[in-house]
Amino acid sequence: MEGGTVAPGNSAGLTTVTGNYAPSSGSTLEIELAGLMADVEHDRLLVQGNAAFDGFLDVLLDGGFQPGADQRFGIIDVEGTASGQFAGAPQGSVVATFGSVDVFIDYQGGNGNDVELFTIPEPAASILIGVVLCGLGVVRGRPRRSKRKIQRTAAGCSRSGESFP
Repeated sequence: MEGGTVAPGNSAGLTTVTGNYAPSSGSTLEIELAGLMADVEHDRLLVQGNAAFDGFLDVLLDGGFQPGADQRFGIIDVEGTASGQFAGAPQGSVVATFGSVDVFIDYQGGNGNDVELFTIPEPAASILIGVVLCGLGVVRGRPRRSKRKIQRTAAGCSRSGESFP
């Protein structure tokens, strides 16, 4: 495709590419999000061949939907191999912000070559998870005290050959 815009469905929907998908650098894939169910509440592109991503990705909200924390949207299902990336959207980057929610891109979603959009967990949940994981690491990583025998003698105490008054 040279230039132009691919917008799956009328509102949310599915567009199937029977063959390879190789947009040009001037083209746009427009994805609408109106919920979590693919093809019904958000757009999805099914590529039955290989995909070579290029051009732009435009993510829009539909029907008053507001993404929340820790959500995933499978937007491109590639049955063949996938390569490339959308302009200005490397792996894990923010591709849209709605209110205070950032939407990130994952080119290794689904079976490893699909494209998904995702939001991150709430900061409070992330902090709690981090504290728990750090706590486990601290407990596991704590050095163990060596058990040294302390003997009491008439002259005082001794520990492993050292004497104390």
